[in-house]
Amino acid sequence: MPQSKTEAFFCLRISTFVPLNFTMKIIFKLLPILILALFVSCKKDNPTTQDNLQRFAQETKMYQLSVMGNQAQLSFVENHGQKDIVAKFQYKKATETKWTDAVYTDKNNILLTGLATKTMYHMRVALSKGTDVKYSNLDSFMTKSFFINYDKFFSGPVKLHDNSDGIFSIEGAKHTIYGGGFTNEALIKVTFASIENTSDVFTVDATIVNDSTLYFVIPRDLLANMPYVRNKVYSCTIGDVPLIGYKSYTEKNFAVRGDVSITNRDIHIASYTTEAVSCRVVTLYGFFATHETESVTPLNVYDISMRLQERKLIVRDAATGDLMSEVSILPTGNPLCDAEGRAYADFVSLNKSMIYYHEVLNIVFKTTLPNGTYTVQLKQTAQDGYVVSSNVFTINF
Repeated sequence: MPQSKTEAFFCLRISTFVPLNFTMKIIFKLLPILILALFVSCKKDNPTTQDNLQRFAQETKMYQLSVMGNQAQLSFVENHGQKDIVAKFQYKKATETKWTDAVYTDKNNILLTGLATKTMYHMRVALSKGTDVKYSNLDSFMTKSFFINYDKFFSGPVKLHDNSDGIFSIEGAKHTIYGGGFTNEALIKVTFASIENTSDVFTVDATIVNDSTLYFVIPRDLLANMPYVRNKVYSCTIGDVPLIGYKSYTEKNFAVRGDVSITNRDIHIASYTTEAVSCRVVTLYGFFATHETESVTPLNVYDISMRLQERKLIVRDAATGDLMSEVSILPTGNPLCDAEGRAYADFVSLNKSMIYYHEVLNIVFKTTLPNGTYTVQLKQTAQDGYVVSSNVFTINF
């Protein structure tokens, strides 16, 4: 039998009300669970200050710029932009428990000094915010077995280095190096590598005098005379420790090797000119070592006498080899014919920031020798008696 409108309305109300009431009961029962889940979710999205600090600490990276025997150059990078977080770089020996706060003004260039040679060190970064402190992961470095005392190295005679990274040396030079820990090694080799030619490398053995002193000697005939090479520039490594230049020393950059300019100790006649006046004027050009009176070079450098007893020019007949003349060459020669010749100091060489050694670049003498072909050779005797002779050079009148 069909329902009345009233009955149909009543059934609709009942069918609507029952599901709604049932749904509300379910919601009320699940509400505590939903609130708890929401709380946990919010907690994950908004970590505490301690959690943030710990994450920042673990993300901090440390770098070894250079590690020497008694010092190390280090840096670290933080991965946050919060100004209220304070960072401290800390280090200690691996065998110790107490950490030391490094003193620095630039976290990109932290210099640790006074370290022990051949020793393992640990390092870390401490991040603090208020009273909370968190630490980065540990890193380690091992100091080298010896070190060079650069303070003493650069406090020697003037003009042995320039204000850049140039270091003066010369064939036969005995370089004495001061430092510490040298006796940690049974043998220390010194390696020189040309800055222009990667295949030009040579090594010498250092002599270990004691724990704080060693020396090595540059080969006497290292540079070629035919053709003549005035100097070559090398980097130098003593064992595994780089010999740095003055600029690197002042900037505390111990990873950059210095430019060791090794000078040819031999003298050389390269060319000549003649001029016929009342008697013939001959000018020899080349490289003739230091000047006796205007030299800026110290008396002795690296155990080498830098002053002369005598400078003499030997002139022979090219065909017979007969001796035609011996001309003494003085700082201020005699203007007369067949008298002493003169050694001229070169102004540019004298004013270089580092020793040039070959300060005399031309020699002049006057002669009445007749037209012909002659050979000339310059012989120089140092104050300690060491004799150096130039190449035999041919001239024509």
